[in-house]
Amino acid sequence: MNDLEEALASLGLTGHEARVFAVLVRQSPASASQVAKTTGISRSSVYTTLDALVAKGLVGVSYQNEVKQFAAAGHDALMDLMRRERELATARVATAEELRGQFASAPIAAVPRIIFFEGAEGLQRVYLQMLREARGPGPMRILRDEFVWRLAWSFVHEDPWRAKVRDLKARSGLETRLLVNGSALEREKAAHYETRRGTKTRYLPEEVRLRRMACYVLDDVVSLLSFDDQAMVGIRIANRVFAEGFRTVFDALWSTAQDSSQVSGSSGGR
Repeated sequence: MNDLEEALASLGLTGHEARVFAVLVRQSPASASQVAKTTGISRSSVYTTLDALVAKGLVGVSYQNEVKQFAAAGHDALMDLMRRERELATARVATAEELRGQFASAPIAAVPRIIFFEGAEGLQRVYLQMLREARGPGPMRILRDEFVWRLAWSFVHEDPWRAKVRDLKARSGLETRLLVNGSALEREKAAHYETRRGTKTRYLPEEVRLRRMACYVLDDVVSLLSFDDQAMVGIRIANRVFAEGFRTVFDALWSTAQDSSQVSGSSGGR
């Protein structure tokens, strides 16, 4: 695939559409048989692809010696298609947003759903998915180790990620209850936690320590994450009873944990 084909494919054209249109951009007009010979695509598939491109307004049709000829409609036609698709996408997003209430009232918890995911990108997607699907308002319970302070996860402290998370939480009226290890590193971050709006942070007792994992509980969904460098995996479980059990365990730990404001105040706001 050449650069033009790759660019056209990135705009949403199918593989055959991108290849055929790229040929016509360079050589128009051309018959279907000429396009088939140049692209290596079967003639029947070329006709199907040309019909699709004509319907999209990217290709025009003429006749030469009673033979149908096809020609690329030009860059303006491509821009018109992109604008139409943008308008259509905007309308689809609006329609999907209107369906939010129906999803919120659906008996999702009655049907257990288990999803496995891998790698850092998988963990990010699951976290954002939980926020997007939150029924809210209410708390998101998070129990985790120090993984967010590793260099690989520094993006969670940067403005683009924080803005995305903040907007999703605000949309559902969510707050965060965060339980972390009472380690020296986490206690050094006490002042940082005090600046986090909508977040209450507490430290686990010294005898309780979490290693290379995290647990997120929101509504009827529980996500368990492993931060083992050799196998970064997770499991997302949508089940009311399961979520209730984890909330009970979390709340029991929360009631015995030390508030970060106590640490921040005693350390002079470090």
